[in-house]
Amino acid sequence: MESTHYIITAICDDQIGIVAALCQAIAEMQGDIHELQQHSEYTTGKFFVRIAFETSVPKGEVEKQFSPIIQKFSMDHKLTRQGERVKTVVLVSKESHCLNHLLYLFSENELNIEITAIISNHNILEKMAKMYDLPFHHLPITIETKPEQEAQIGTIIKETGAELIILAKYMQIMSEDFCRTYEGQVINIHHSCLPSFKGAKPYKQAYDRGVKLIGATGHLVTADLDEGPIIHQAVKPVTHCHTDKDMVRIGREVEAAVLSHTVRLFSENRVLRSGNKTIVFSK
Repeated sequence: MESTHYIITAICDDQIGIVAALCQAIAEMQGDIHELQQHSEYTTGKFFVRIAFETSVPKGEVEKQFSPIIQKFSMDHKLTRQGERVKTVVLVSKESHCLNHLLYLFSENELNIEITAIISNHNILEKMAKMYDLPFHHLPITIETKPEQEAQIGTIIKETGAELIILAKYMQIMSEDFCRTYEGQVINIHHSCLPSFKGAKPYKQAYDRGVKLIGATGHLVTADLDEGPIIHQAVKPVTHCHTDKDMVRIGREVEAAVLSHTVRLFSENRVLRSGNKTIVFSK
């Protein structure tokens, strides 16, 4: 029988014998472990583990094999087939750089996602969606229509079975209700110049203050604006020789790269949440 590749992730109280029990269960299924990463968090007493393995045992039987271990250690766990694409909805506004990079990687099968819809409060990027033969939904928004527009977004998410929502420079603040409903499923990209500049034209502000690093942060979205658990960050150095236009260009490059890597980590089940932060089992 042909082997199937699986990933199991688990969170539980740190105890002796967790890894041994999981590995023994995989051995009993004649499984072969390809990757195993673990972390014990001394501040919370929690244990985090991710194991990638292959076996010819069907998924239902794999679940049964792990079941006694899950119960014994009271694990919050997830078992998926490796490479099983995560259904994804992407929200955008006017800026194209993050969406363009995501769509390129998606078209090259370099991201473990299946984009089921692109949603925007503007119609500027509809042509880009059509280039990749992807459904595009133009949902304009005003202060008065915000609840209705978010309800429409929710309908699209439900109808497409999306498990991941990407805010690819979607320049709208999601409501607390939306954030709570989809908590743990929404990824955002945020410019993180040092110091952090809020409001309009952050890179112009950065230029005026003579910053030496330009960065971006990929994070989970919560009801606390731009304070969700961080998944990935990166920076690029800049000098006094760079103009404000240079900083915008460099910032866009960093944002696009950070967002795509954040999506890759999430879609490969490498991100486990621990309160206000994440445990990331990267390669």
